[in-house]
Amino acid sequence: ILGFAPESMNFKKIDGELPNRQAAIMFYLRTNKEPHRDIYLPKRHQKILEKIIETNDLDRNICDIPDLPERSDISKIDIGVHSGFGIARFKIIEPGKDFKAVIKFRLQEISREKISCFLLDMNLSDPFTAESCKELEELGFYFSCIIPEMTEQGDIIRFQYLNNIDVDPSVIKTASDFGKELLDYTLKEREQRLSMS
Repeated sequence: ILGFAPESMNFKKIDGELPNRQAAIMFYLRTNKEPHRDIYLPKRHQKILEKIIETNDLDRNICDIPDLPERSDISKIDIGVHSGFGIARFKIIEPGKDFKAVIKFRLQEISREKISCFLLDMNLSDPFTAESCKELEELGFYFSCIIPEMTEQGDIIRFQYLNNIDVDPSVIKTASDFGKELLDYTLKEREQRLSMS
């Protein structure tokens, strides 16, 4: 998650404030065997998502996206803003016909509050998620990670948007080859979104 930790956050063995917002990586620590789940992956990110699922040995059935019914008129979205950390989190409960317009409006509205990092979570067990990713990416969001068993429905895919925050890849350290691969993928996705805006 690029730009996740604010400059004011304290870390052991780091004196004083950080020079800029810091990246964080999500780790999944299994305490129980998770249930078998059917999931729907966005085609654009299918290869990296399959690798994450395989690396974490998740019991998942990757399904083809079915013919979908018409969306509801109104999206259902839970939004939390954490001003002290400069983070806003959008939890998508149901993307409706107004999905892109609502996200765009709320993004612009909350950006005025000097929020730096926007996180948007969608459920991978919902086939509408795979369909909605393109709309998010057209607004400047980019792939960040998946979080297994985050909700009662199962895994979420997280997208991110940084509000006028510079990212210096040279200061981000990873602990594994796969961590480096995920970082490179996320940075590439971010650059593509920036070049489109």
